[in-house]
Amino acid sequence: MQNKTEEKKSSGSTVLADDGFYFGIGAFETIAVEEGIPQLLAWHLERLRDSLAFFGIDQSVEEQEVLAYLDACPQSEEKQHGALKITVTAQNKLFGLRKNTYSEEQYQKGFRLGFSEIRRNETSPLTYHKTLGIADNIMEKRNAKKSGLDEKIFLNQKGQISEGCTTNIFFIQDDKLVTPPVSSGMLPGVMRRYVIKEAGRRGVLLEEKELYPEDISKFNGCFVTNSLLGMMPAASFGEQKFDTAKVLHFIEQIL
Repeated sequence: MQNKTEEKKSSGSTVLADDGFYFGIGAFETIAVEEGIPQLLAWHLERLRDSLAFFGIDQSVEEQEVLAYLDACPQSEEKQHGALKITVTAQNKLFGLRKNTYSEEQYQKGFRLGFSEIRRNETSPLTYHKTLGIADNIMEKRNAKKSGLDEKIFLNQKGQISEGCTTNIFFIQDDKLVTPPVSSGMLPGVMRRYVIKEAGRRGVLLEEKELYPEDISKFNGCFVTNSLLGMMPAASFGEQKFDTAKVLHFIEQIL
């Protein structure tokens, strides 16, 4: 149901009112940029292509487009350590670059995690795509800050641990990593994919397993991941405390 009076593709910062604007039918990627280089770009574009195909959006973003955009950006703090956002709808393709605000202090201190009262819907195909309709995530991220947390973690309709507002989650059990399977209801994160691949390559045991809140006490470490923060140690999850230094040491094994 497109607005038939607006037939041209958008360019620059012009945004056309299409189904992405009215109904959130579109996809985006947020990509870490270090010294002008977009990190894990091929995997991000692969996921974006899958989401656009899911929505039936006849648009594509090629690697050369991304590199050309970054080349045209002036040298700046954003380009040295930034976040590139690519948003695509039926009639729009937008690029934006901003500063990556995660700090070294946060890694040393660790994130404080808690559960959201909102349930993730593992039966919806939208859960598995990075769509424009993520108000639940954004509002819960803001609510987390208000309640003294850094991130809230969603349970799914079965009461299983799924994902954070903007992250995937991993637990450490002695020398093994444990993480919920994608089927628990989550966006399959690019950094999640990287951790799983690197764990296998480096011989770190990893198990994808359905997890419940009562399982948290079995673990002696936890971290969350996304493309901008990489792997962030958790200092606590509710009442459960973790040794951030030990979590950082474990993370070093898969970097």
